[in-house]
Amino acid sequence: MNDGNQVIVNISNMVSQMQYYPQIAKDLTEDSIVDMEVGIFTYPISNTQEDDADENQTADSDS
Repeated sequence: MNDGNQVIVNISNMVSQMQYYPQIAKDLTEDSIVDMEVGIFTYPISNTQEDDADENQTADSDS
């Protein structure tokens, strides 16, 4: 999205579910991932970047 958020949604449900996006985006305090595949869940993008870094660090130490 142009506001820094990322949206995950099934293409077949996109039109019906995107009508909820403005209300959800209004309540977000930081750039987030909005997962609309099954229900609607949000989580900060920074959490996913930290998880990726943790996984990479663990993989490096296993080598």
